[in-house]
Amino acid sequence: MPPRSVLVDFSARDFICRSCRLGLQKPRALPRWTARPAPSRVLARQSSNAAIAQPKPPPNTTSAGVDPSSGDDERRELMQALGLLDDEKTVRVNYFEQDKSGGVRRLASAEAFGDSLHGDLTSGAGQGKVEDMIQQLEEASRLFKLLEQVGGKDQVAKLKKRLAEDLVEVDEDESETSLELPGHITETILIKEEGWAGPDVQRISRLNRKLKRVAHLVTRRESDISEHQRSALWKGYMNIRKALVSRRNAVPPAAWDLLWRALASEREDNPNRIAHIAVLARDMQNTGATLSDEQQLLAIEAMFIDGHEKEAFDNHRRLVTTLGARKETALDFWQLGLRMYCLVGDLERAERAVENIAELPGSKDPRFLLPFIRACAENPASVEVGYDAYRRMRDMLGAGMNIEDYDQVIAYFLASDQTDHALYIFVDMMSSGSTNIKDTRKLPTTIANPFFFGKWIKRLIGLGEVENAHKVFLLMINKGIIPRPVQVNGLLGAWLRSDSAHFMAQADSVAWEMINARIQFVQLRKQAANFGSNVHLSPSGTGWPSATLETFSLLADSYNQRGLHAKMEDLWKAFRQAEMAPDAFMMNQLLFSYIKDGQGRQVADLYHALTDEYAIKPDPLTFRALWMAIPANRLYTIRKREYQQEIPHGRTLFAEMVQFTSAFEHQEFDYQLARKIAHSFRKLDDKVGLLLAVRGLRQVFGFYPPEPLVLELLADTVDLERMSKSPRARNGLLRHTQRMDRFLEDRRLELVKAGALDSGAQLSTEARREALSRYLEGQLQESCNKSNLYPQGVESAEAEAATQMGLVDLLSSQ
Repeated sequence: MPPRSVLVDFSARDFICRSCRLGLQKPRALPRWTARPAPSRVLARQSSNAAIAQPKPPPNTTSAGVDPSSGDDERRELMQALGLLDDEKTVRVNYFEQDKSGGVRRLASAEAFGDSLHGDLTSGAGQGKVEDMIQQLEEASRLFKLLEQVGGKDQVAKLKKRLAEDLVEVDEDESETSLELPGHITETILIKEEGWAGPDVQRISRLNRKLKRVAHLVTRRESDISEHQRSALWKGYMNIRKALVSRRNAVPPAAWDLLWRALASEREDNPNRIAHIAVLARDMQNTGATLSDEQQLLAIEAMFIDGHEKEAFDNHRRLVTTLGARKETALDFWQLGLRMYCLVGDLERAERAVENIAELPGSKDPRFLLPFIRACAENPASVEVGYDAYRRMRDMLGAGMNIEDYDQVIAYFLASDQTDHALYIFVDMMSSGSTNIKDTRKLPTTIANPFFFGKWIKRLIGLGEVENAHKVFLLMINKGIIPRPVQVNGLLGAWLRSDSAHFMAQADSVAWEMINARIQFVQLRKQAANFGSNVHLSPSGTGWPSATLETFSLLADSYNQRGLHAKMEDLWKAFRQAEMAPDAFMMNQLLFSYIKDGQGRQVADLYHALTDEYAIKPDPLTFRALWMAIPANRLYTIRKREYQQEIPHGRTLFAEMVQFTSAFEHQEFDYQLARKIAHSFRKLDDKVGLLLAVRGLRQVFGFYPPEPLVLELLADTVDLERMSKSPRARNGLLRHTQRMDRFLEDRRLELVKAGALDSGAQLSTEARREALSRYLEGQLQESCNKSNLYPQGVESAEAEAATQMGLVDLLSSQ
């Protein structure tokens, strides 16, 4: 720092003043995300930035950008003495241009610099480059559209992702060259580039850059290695792998460790971990590198999983005297061997591995026996060995044997159809090992009942093991225990919810077995009545219980959703043969099946037949099916001259709905059903019917039309979005909206004037929906009054419609 005294010895060299130090500062590096200038314009653009960033200084300002008036007198006198304070001088900027050959020439003025910087973009070769760039962009756009047509949007997304990854990789390549690591780390992890020829030099250099990037993350602990960085490192290694393996000791040990650490990490975003380990281990062995004990075990496991089973077993046997005898690695070594031998079914060697593990000193988790139990359960000849191994594990665990352990072992035996042994283990689980039924010839009554098995089945279905639950049902039937229908229905529901063709076929098979059992029961009941009480008839079948109404409902729902109308008709025939009283759900499935099959005209007759014969009470879903089936909704178009003969269908159906008002109690009226009803009258231009339907929905069913439905009815459309695309129709919608808003505002003012609402408050939800309903009814009433459809008078037409729609009481109360 300069001395504080005004008398400065200017010949001294032992200080740097603040102004000079500011001038000596290096310019800050541009962030990575800023655009890179073209090489031929770097110098010129820097000069341009200097000219823009340093405008002509005002009077009393130094060339260093320091205002002397803001400092003290000492600094001013010092700058004056150094010649930095000169009011007569101005800043002078020189402009330069660099051509493609690297030559630099000085430009005459700022105008010349601007022409040089921007002129090539509007004329000459620069214009050609711009046009080429635009053409390339258009070709890329056409390519993406073509790929989207051929391969779909997923194919385009994959291509764009690859292009983005390539751009990121290029950006990383440029940034990796600037990474700085400690010298001792750089020397140990980088592969020497000397002695390589041709493209191998570039590949080695590229791999070194990736190694530097990973080492940078590892040493600084900034973040975990990302999936992209791991993929880039693997790609760089595979590009030069053959050349590296051909030379012994070409890769430093630290580089191998870094590759292993990055590529063999056990993470969710490293799905190719095993393949990486197999390749790295093989390459390290071929190049003479030393693998640690943990790496050798991982290498053997990776070889086995990667399909090189013989090589894995050879390496495992070779290391018996080293890793298999060493205290630190013996347990992991023999457990790995046990898993491999079990997977290939070599139970003899697997059993020897079990004994070796059991003889090892120290504590060990008895669950190491699970792979052995599974392998034994898969072979009918060794089932007993597997069961003994289970008992051994249970004894070793003692109180530590949890329910998940039992579930695991039971699943092993069920998967191999060893249901008896699975039952033994389930009994152990339920009795905590106090009950052993393996040596009993007959199951005790506490076990041989559907309630005990029902607990097992419920647990299996809850775990999603529906196939094993089916096997337990078969075990029950084989032992003469008839399952409860509700239990089997639970399995049917799980099968049908799975959306699996195999499970649906099984559900069909079992359900029809139950339906046949029900039909057989009905037939035997009739025959027994003819023979008298002295004759006892027993059913014959597969042992499944008789179907219930739930069984039929499950099948009906499945057939309806899949559009299997033929099967639905067969099911209905069987339903009648089973002499069961249907409910609304079963009837609804049948009605919707007819609608989906294009037989909507039969729905009304079928509904009346079912309700008359079985006295079924309809529900809201029933009326949705009936409204979907009337001609106004079933047919694509109806000619105007047929309106009058179709209008009674809607009015009669509305009267039917009013008759069963109780079906809509204790629940909110369905919006889609109300919308379907209103548009049914609108499509037939039944203005009076629509007016009474809106009133009836409000007063009888408590439904108030929301704003979208009000606009639809006033605009005479079912698709507001489509209608709004037309300018003329859009203006009409706007007018309806403005009128509706004015009506709501007038209603608000009325409430304010009456003192029921504060002046600044808005309408409540209830008040708003009531006002919207009143506005709609008023508009519909006005439309009826203006219509020439009712020469006998609107009041007379309303009275007739009210009679047909069951709303006489409603009209009389108006």
